[in-house]
Amino acid sequence: MTRMLALAQCAAWFGSAACLAWMTWRRRCLLSYAGPILLACISGLALCGLVRTAHLGLAADCVGIALPVALLVWATNSLAAHNPPLEARSPAFVCVLFAAAFAIAALYWCLSFQHAPDGGWDAWMIWNLRARFLGGTDFDLAATLPPALARADFGSHLDYPLLLPLALAELALAFGWHPSIPALVSAAGAVAVVACAWRVAASWREACAAAAVSLALVCTPEFVQAAAAQYAALWLAAFLLLAAEGLLRSLASFDDPATTSRSMASPLAVSGVGFSLAASVKQEGLLWFAAGLFALATATPAGRRLRAVASFLAAAAPLLLVTSWFRWVLAPRSDLAQPLSVALGRIADPARWLSLFAGLSLRVVYFQAWGLWLIAFALAAVWFGRGPSSPRARGLGRLLLVVAVGEVLVYLATPHDLPWHIRTSLDRLLLHAWPLALLWLAARVMPVPTSSTPLDAPPRSAG
Repeated sequence: MTRMLALAQCAAWFGSAACLAWMTWRRRCLLSYAGPILLACISGLALCGLVRTAHLGLAADCVGIALPVALLVWATNSLAAHNPPLEARSPAFVCVLFAAAFAIAALYWCLSFQHAPDGGWDAWMIWNLRARFLGGTDFDLAATLPPALARADFGSHLDYPLLLPLALAELALAFGWHPSIPALVSAAGAVAVVACAWRVAASWREACAAAAVSLALVCTPEFVQAAAAQYAALWLAAFLLLAAEGLLRSLASFDDPATTSRSMASPLAVSGVGFSLAASVKQEGLLWFAAGLFALATATPAGRRLRAVASFLAAAAPLLLVTSWFRWVLAPRSDLAQPLSVALGRIADPARWLSLFAGLSLRVVYFQAWGLWLIAFALAAVWFGRGPSSPRARGLGRLLLVVAVGEVLVYLATPHDLPWHIRTSLDRLLLHAWPLALLWLAARVMPVPTSSTPLDAPPRSAG
């Protein structure tokens, strides 16, 4: 019975996603909606897994079948009412480059899956291990690991949130566990990141910027390696892009005197839900949520600030409450759970600052993961970072700056050896911010819109 319900839920979500993809393809706007469709599927499967794991009853399980159908009806009516515009045409040579880069990335993913079907250490030991447990598959950890390692704390991070393991567990329960399940989910996460980044840049009516950001993502070695290693960082980055899109739309609406409270609440709700979903994927999502709240509060006019923050928090509250309950009731203590005086003492230690600077400097030139991308980005940021900036560039800049400061403080406050900590985590932290950093750079390169530029100006295209 449980497996039949899981099959029905998966069929409902995948069927609704396929119908919506077909409708958007017919309207020639599939690329703009591919990211949200994938994010809705992974979130819906995680919700079904949560309901099943919590034993809320058959009626609650049936909600997982009715919800995607209801969302499909709503999306169909929304598409018919708003008639989304056709996607802007990108330059032909950029499309050729993107197709070639995507083919190379797909080939690397296939070869990596053949060589290491279980992905990297984090995927096997954290996300997939937990998914196999939650999905009820026959898996004996003690028989897999050496006895000394099985009894030790081997870095499984039991305090990590459960959105991705719950979604994988739902798929494992429906179709049986196979290494191809998390591998395909990871590949879908990479596609979602590229599609969401394209959607955000294309919403600025800049086809060239959208194509350039998407191409840069696919050509980043660490991005392709993360997809092959099945890192949850990809899904975190995708949810952050969804949240950033809502945040930027809300910030842009504040400059329009004709904006009503109802029209302002919709992008704020999208932003709140996106940041709360990011907090449900990895611990770093909580820092991004705080950064989004800070960016919203500091950029909103005083007369609208209270209502904007309230709408943002109201949309984020349900998932944040579930995640907080898991962290405080079920999960073991994090490495950040330490006396405040101890953490402040580590932050004030000059030796740790020097070690942090040395570790960050060495990682920037670690070309196996990033090539020359980080150096090129730093030079471009210095060159294009001068002069006036658009509201979207300032909003993304606030978000990235707060997260960067927060991550530095976390590095200093944690009790781990700093060179080891940086070597094992910095690449994924950079991967979380990389799509937003590319969008920030694109917003800086683009001309600052003037008051004479109509909001409904046609998209710029070089093709």
